[in-house]
Amino acid sequence: MKRSTQQHTGQRGQRSPLARAGIWTAAGAAVLAVMLGVSTGFVGAIATDRSTVHGNEFSQALRVDAGIYELAATPETGAGFGPGQTAGAVSFAMQPAGEQSVPLVAGESLAATVLLPVGMRPAELPADDSAATYARTWSAEELAGQWRVTTTVLARTDEGVRLPHAEFAVVADFPEIRPAADLTVTAAIELPERLTSTSPGGSTEVPAIWNVVSGVYGLDFARGSSRSDGTLTFASHPDGEGETLFLRDGDIFTTEITLPAGVTAGALPGPETTADRSIEWGVAQAGADTVVTRTERITADIAHAPTARGSFPVRVTGEAGREGFAVRALATLPARFVSAQPAAGIEVSGGVVTPTPARIAAGRGHSLAVNGAGTPYAWGIGNRGQLGSGQAKSSDVPVLTQAPAGRHFTHVVAGWEHSLAVADDGTLWGWGDNEFSQTGTGLGISKPVTAPAPVLAADGAVRFQSVSAGWRHSVALSTDGKVYVWGDANRGVLGNGSSSGTLPTPTPMQGLPNKRFVAVEAGFDSTFAVTEDGEVWATGSNDYGMLGLGEQVTEISRPQRIAMPVTDRIVQVSAASTTNNVHVLAVTESGGLLGWGVNGLGEIGLPLTGEPSWAYFTPTEVLLPEGLRLANVAAGDQFSLGLSDTGRVYSWGAKALGTGKPGTSAVPVPVALPAQAVITDIAAGDLHAFALAADGTLYGWGSGRDGRLGNDSQREQLSPIVIKLRAPRASAEVSAEVSADVNTAEAQEPAPEERIEGETVTAEGEPTESAEDAEDLVSDDDAVESPVESDPHLDASAHPADAPSDTGDTSASRDAPSAGA
Repeated sequence: MKRSTQQHTGQRGQRSPLARAGIWTAAGAAVLAVMLGVSTGFVGAIATDRSTVHGNEFSQALRVDAGIYELAATPETGAGFGPGQTAGAVSFAMQPAGEQSVPLVAGESLAATVLLPVGMRPAELPADDSAATYARTWSAEELAGQWRVTTTVLARTDEGVRLPHAEFAVVADFPEIRPAADLTVTAAIELPERLTSTSPGGSTEVPAIWNVVSGVYGLDFARGSSRSDGTLTFASHPDGEGETLFLRDGDIFTTEITLPAGVTAGALPGPETTADRSIEWGVAQAGADTVVTRTERITADIAHAPTARGSFPVRVTGEAGREGFAVRALATLPARFVSAQPAAGIEVSGGVVTPTPARIAAGRGHSLAVNGAGTPYAWGIGNRGQLGSGQAKSSDVPVLTQAPAGRHFTHVVAGWEHSLAVADDGTLWGWGDNEFSQTGTGLGISKPVTAPAPVLAADGAVRFQSVSAGWRHSVALSTDGKVYVWGDANRGVLGNGSSSGTLPTPTPMQGLPNKRFVAVEAGFDSTFAVTEDGEVWATGSNDYGMLGLGEQVTEISRPQRIAMPVTDRIVQVSAASTTNNVHVLAVTESGGLLGWGVNGLGEIGLPLTGEPSWAYFTPTEVLLPEGLRLANVAAGDQFSLGLSDTGRVYSWGAKALGTGKPGTSAVPVPVALPAQAVITDIAAGDLHAFALAADGTLYGWGSGRDGRLGNDSQREQLSPIVIKLRAPRASAEVSAEVSADVNTAEAQEPAPEERIEGETVTAEGEPTESAEDAEDLVSDDDAVESPVESDPHLDASAHPADAPSDTGDTSASRDAPSAGA
């Protein structure tokens, strides 16, 4: 097709001799009309939108139904043009259906011009044609990347013309998504000046379709510590970037998650409204299935669509818990989009599985957390390098732990004075006090390890899935279900038949059955391992019944199975590692609770009256409040935490209950967290505690001594407060790459410590106490009852403060506390 205009024959708008002869008269009449106050829109021959002056007479312009009607751009197949090059047609009528002929006289003509959007061009134009009353021609030209198509109709008689329907073929290719304004076909008609159109122009949007990334990604089920609970998560994009979609007011995106029989949704997120969208959740039954729907309505035009994420808790029961289940997800987008991944599905295995890796940890006097990007932070006592900042310094606000370059931590634990982490590639890392080789780094015992260093198993390359830190020893679980121990063999905790000596690196524990293990736990002077079929094996000290083997046993150096009073399988064990007054908790697959060891303040959850009350030497079933099913537990110093299958946190014991008031409780009581908070992880330490919400918010409460809460205060918090983690201006400048061939502690070059500005929600402006001034917990009169702030999350969005000065912290004794302390 040529880009030059194809000319039609005939002279459009040709005047009669009478009209030409009277033009001067008409002009004079026009001047007279102006003088007399007659309004005219155009004085020439003289045409207005209402009349034309011919000679010395005004003639009313004739309004006719000739114009642009039913303008449309239609693809050859499908609902729209695209994705890719697509053929179609542009069509319009020049008269409404059923209208009479347009009163054209011979020689008069009209023209309809169509302007196509960039990316659409005419294909072969229709052939010129004619009928008894008219002749029609077609032409096209390209101007600045846009094509203009014109069809001209010439009257051949004075009988009037019934205008023909117009249609021409087009080809469109819109490789990039555009807003609606850039997808418009416009058309206009030009009539003889004695006629005026009732519809002189029109426009229509080209129905375009694009391939987009948006869909459903990252569908995952994160199981709690039992088979009966978990959290489903999904996202609209595979990364956090989103994409440019030019969303329009009224667009709707939905994601449907179908849960099979035996899997039910917990508390769904509430509605959310922003300046450009609203989000609602719903749940409905579809036969035996449960369908959870997330609906996002766009309420204003926006160009960029950010990644949308969703999560909600679920409860698994019956056959689904025993045999496993499948979850399906389906994304529905506006019709102009074709998703690269509109559906996803996952298969969840049955039986007992490994608990969700811990992203928060509370130790003797220090604390750890990992944000959603895998960046680790630490705060509190750091005099033995347990913060991993590169220096043996304490900090009362979060500082960056020097994670190894290219790796992200997925699981962190805090022991007495050392810390451990598992990275996303299954490698194990340790730092802190190494006097008894408890870090497993093999770097020697003369100096602490001040930044994460690789922990390599004695039997070769091993990938790990979880780890636990005790007083002076550690235990880890490999991805193939094997138990590894290292550190001090005191009281037989390593299970190797000895109560003395050390193991410098992870070594397979001897004496365990040939079974797959799914959970491990290091207590103060004890070690526990849980098998796939729910057995609990233990070794070490039985002081105060911490092994649950009865009063006659003092300690063992080979693992033994602990007899349980229930037939339910055990899925998790938690033992306090920050005191030798140890109590131990165990969760069953149905959400029940067992406990043994010290119960002096009700920390097991058993009555404080009767015999025995202060200590239980064998596992004893704990009566929970009606309807409470536990998914996870954490044993701290004189208190305990429990996470329910609905994402609620309960506490019992003393000192760090988080209820807003001081006191003691031998039964689980709710922690005063925001009602809308769905908690996914808990941590209990040395009289301080943390809870991590599904939206990334970190809450802390209890003792503030030595900065262990990370809120720049030494005061006790009776109610949860928000602990905000912030990243420095250039995290790369403080992140030290740790090579796998580090041989000595001296080889580590500590990076300058970066202080991360914390947020003190209460006691604003109060000066921080020194470690020497904080030998004892503050009194109840000084304790702070503070409301929980909303919204600060575990993110990386703020600026650093100045580096903290060295407090010279020596408040945490490196010897075990005496019995009864």
